[in-house]
Amino acid sequence: MKKKKIMIDEELFWLLEEKRVEKRLEDIEDLLWLLLKKERPPERNGWQSKINADIGRQARKDVLAVISRMETGKDYNEACREVAYERNVAVQTVYDACTRRLGLSAYEFKEIVSDREKREHLKKTLMEV
Repeated sequence: MKKKKIMIDEELFWLLEEKRVEKRLEDIEDLLWLLLKKERPPERNGWQSKINADIGRQARKDVLAVISRMETGKDYNEACREVAYERNVAVQTVYDACTRRLGLSAYEFKEIVSDREKREHLKKTLMEV
């Protein structure tokens, strides 16, 4: 599904963010769907069509390094922290590569990596670009 940007007041953003954390949702978009009392459109679940693999060479390396660490049993946050530490960048840079730049939420990324077939597809897609 094509995304659009909206501009909101910073105070409103932080109120939404606070509510998102309270409800334990992955992103503000999930909160907005909840507030509208509607379910996400079904296209949102088509993870293969969502992935934007053209994210840049270093971001692809970061994502593959995170996946590699998660395959050894590390959780998502620990894997991202290790990759960030090794590259001497902020952990947010690695989170960004695994989520926003791929077009996925953190939840979707973790779900894909936890499923062997989906994980292999993602790795193959990232290596082909």
